[in-house]
Amino acid sequence: MKKLLSFVLVFVMAVSMATVAFAAESTSAYEKVTTGELTDGKYVLVAGNGYAPSHLDGSWVLPEQPTVDGDKVTDTKGCEWTLTVNGATVKLTDPNGKSIAPKAPDKNSIVEGECWWTYTYSEGTFAFTAEDGKIVFACNTDSQNGLNRFRGYKSATAANTEVYLSEFTLYKLTEGTVNPVEPPVDPVEPPVDPVEPPVDPVEPPVDPVEPPVDPVEPPVDPVEPAVKVTMQDAPVAGTALKLGMVQTTLGKTLYFAGTTANKEYYLATTEDVNAAADVFVEEVEGGYRLYFMQEGVKTYIDLILKDGKYRNLSLTAEPTTVYNWDSEYKTFYTTVEDTKCYIGTYASFDTMSACKFDFITNDDSCPAHLYLVEENTNPNPTDPEPDPTGDFIAVAFGLMAISGMGLTALAAKKKF
Repeated sequence: MKKLLSFVLVFVMAVSMATVAFAAESTSAYEKVTTGELTDGKYVLVAGNGYAPSHLDGSWVLPEQPTVDGDKVTDTKGCEWTLTVNGATVKLTDPNGKSIAPKAPDKNSIVEGECWWTYTYSEGTFAFTAEDGKIVFACNTDSQNGLNRFRGYKSATAANTEVYLSEFTLYKLTEGTVNPVEPPVDPVEPPVDPVEPPVDPVEPPVDPVEPPVDPVEPPVDPVEPAVKVTMQDAPVAGTALKLGMVQTTLGKTLYFAGTTANKEYYLATTEDVNAAADVFVEEVEGGYRLYFMQEGVKTYIDLILKDGKYRNLSLTAEPTTVYNWDSEYKTFYTTVEDTKCYIGTYASFDTMSACKFDFITNDDSCPAHLYLVEENTNPNPTDPEPDPTGDFIAVAFGLMAISGMGLTALAAKKKF
């Protein structure tokens, strides 16, 4: 009887919920904001290229392209941001509940944090600034570094309005209802009493058979000796080195693998330092060149302007690039068409590319360094190395030579 009563109660609740669902059909739309006054609510922020900020991902706000039809957004593509307004300032919160803020007034960056952005309105679009106008929220349309992603940019950087789009058209969520729909009138037939199924007798449990325990194999000592990898503070000509970078976003150290990737626009990398190509520094007039041996051919790493507009890395037997050394970041750089560039990567890419030096202070920038790889003569730091110094003690029954032992601590520190 109790089971029947529970079944009836659940059925009644389901019918009630269905009735409420039929009672009214709600509608909502994101409509263009045509005045300069903002209020709390849900918004879609569309930049001049049609892209909108989606959500915070590491040190970028990723882009999506919502569907705009006239003065309405018909498909938000997940770009619904919550704007909390306080006078002429606003807090920007992504769909995951993460508010965004600049990391510092002198860096191109974006992080999770509370910030009241100052908003301004002009001719139908809004702009957002922070740190007393030193930081501008913008979309970076650069095909190599920005990829239409969003972050806070220094006002001097954002002044290049052909690359950095900081004017947004805002669409706010409006809600309403249409005429209510009458619920169905036909009565619902009461449910039939359920038939209790017969209960099968419970078989007594069978004692489990303990599986045999595999013997534990002893650890096998590594065959290859450990190596010691040391970042170089300055270029060293004529020495076999590795060209590598610390990919902070991926949590990996990647080394130049001796070949190109992605249509020969970038350099391929590997995590295996032993498999990486040996790179050599060559001193030339005005700076340095970088080369490696590819199938017996001296091959140089050039940083060039491709097709008159793309800054790319290139492997060639006839070099034209002369690099300079930056002692602060311990990396090579050169200037291409008035643009200072370095070898490295950014975001979550695992290839080396030509990067603008203006971005080297970004949180996700990964400049390439030179590394010296040596065999580690004491790969196990817990094993002491013998001290050649001996102490000799004269004993009445004879002379015994006792060699003193000293512990040598091996310390390695990675420099950046």
